[in-house]
Amino acid sequence: LLLVGCQTPPPDLVGNWSGKVGPFKSSFTLKADGNGIFCYSGRKKNKTEWIKYSSGIIYTERDTEIVIESLTGDVLEVDVDNFGSKKYTFYRDKHLKKASWFCWKKLK
Repeated sequence: LLLVGCQTPPPDLVGNWSGKVGPFKSSFTLKADGNGIFCYSGRKKNKTEWIKYSSGIIYTERDTEIVIESLTGDVLEVDVDNFGSKKYTFYRDKHLKKASWFCWKKLK
C-alpha cells in the first residue's frame, strides 16, 4: 500500500459501497482524493484496512488488489485477488444500511 501512489478515482466511485467478499459482509468508503477505508465482518472477525485507489485498482493495506471490472449506476463489479481471483458485486450504500454494525460504526 505504501508503494502505490494515490490517484483521483472516477467521481462515480467516490462514496460508500457494500457487498460480500467470500464469507465476509464487506463495505468500503472511498474519498475524492483516492484514500479510504475497507471494512469487513464475518467468521467472528471485524477488521478495517486503509485503501488507496490507483489506475482502476483499489489496494488494501494488506496488499489485496480489488480490480474494478465495471461500474454501472449503483452496481460495482470487482475482481478480488486474495480468494483466488473471484468476482464480487458491491452496491452503492450511501447511508451504509447494508453494512455490518461494526462497519457502519467505523465508516459513518
